[in-house]
Amino acid sequence: MTEEDIERLALEHTPLTPEHLNRLLVADVIFVCQDGYALAPARVRAYSFASHLESRGIRTAVLSTRDHLGAPSHCGAVDDMSNPLKLFYSGLVGMLLLRNPRALIYMQKATYPALGVLSALADQPERLVLDYDDFDFQCPAFRDMESWLPDLGPNEFSATLASKACACFVSSNRLKELLSQVNPTCHLLPTGVDAERFNPALCSPTRSKDRIDLIWAGTVWSAEIVKDLALMIQGFLLLPQATRDRMRLNLIGGGLFWDEFSGMVRKVLGSGPHLVIRDFVPPEEMPAILAKMDVGLLPLRDTLFNQCKSPTKLFEYLAMGCVVCASPVGEVHHILRHGENGLLADTPEDWARNLALCIENEPARMSLARQALADCQQNWTLEQIGDRLHDLLIPLLNHRAAS
Repeated sequence: MTEEDIERLALEHTPLTPEHLNRLLVADVIFVCQDGYALAPARVRAYSFASHLESRGIRTAVLSTRDHLGAPSHCGAVDDMSNPLKLFYSGLVGMLLLRNPRALIYMQKATYPALGVLSALADQPERLVLDYDDFDFQCPAFRDMESWLPDLGPNEFSATLASKACACFVSSNRLKELLSQVNPTCHLLPTGVDAERFNPALCSPTRSKDRIDLIWAGTVWSAEIVKDLALMIQGFLLLPQATRDRMRLNLIGGGLFWDEFSGMVRKVLGSGPHLVIRDFVPPEEMPAILAKMDVGLLPLRDTLFNQCKSPTKLFEYLAMGCVVCASPVGEVHHILRHGENGLLADTPEDWARNLALCIENEPARMSLARQALADCQQNWTLEQIGDRLHDLLIPLLNHRAAS
């Protein structure tokens, strides 16, 4: 297949535009991801990272199988995609990357497009950078294929990518500990937040005077996340009725288990003004929504997955001046200091005490919110994280240019 055939296939059968194809052909760094912009992993660690590097003079492009090649699914729904369809899109990724033989390829997790990346970089592994923001090592890129191709087993595929990469970037201390066993060139790069978008001054916060608004937002893509959220719901049930009457719980989400979770919440908390449940909202609307919230919620059980994640919503809550009530698991333990810039809760009883404090003690709530915002602006903005990424990538790009 010629380069012209590849271009024709991409332009005729996918949403890829000629303009975006040109970006791919001249980019210094290409971010490859399975998910689309609507989901946090791709939005922050592909699109946002690419945008920041572009502002620092590095030509970038994002290649999302969802957004640019028209793949029908992303996130957990990818499990329902057939292997032949995954192989088709992965092959198209590989063929497009062959058109730019010098770009550094920044692969977001060992998802199915990574097979195309490996094929394009077969004799140039020094061009591969691997990024992980969650513990997804056990999620198969190609279901049931490891029986005849053992290297495609979920753990094996991740280990292969990590070992071949010239560097790995991870979002949490626990992920760094795990991936460093395979690749010693492993750098901690928290997810952070785009402080230009998540800026309370631009949103004119209009927090309610009558009720304290609490929010959880995210994707309920597994039964395990329902179990995490149950911690928070159990804490609400322990609150006195008078305290519950002063609050409003806002739940925004989607995913395979969203209907099950939201139905459970309605059953145990009842309907009324104290509960607002919404399906997914476009990412660009989230800053305005958080500007109306007082408390951000992040319940996590102590599992390996939660130890490894660097939750995007945590940083967004902080940036918008919300008090964060969270479980002290994984990166939360490294970011929040109980009673200073947030509140930590292990048990439903802890959740009830912290929620009561947020609802009933306005001076304490405002003090926590001010410190949370100050810490975020000092440590967790995309500009700061992006600058670190820039400084780490420059030697790799220079090495590529020299060779």
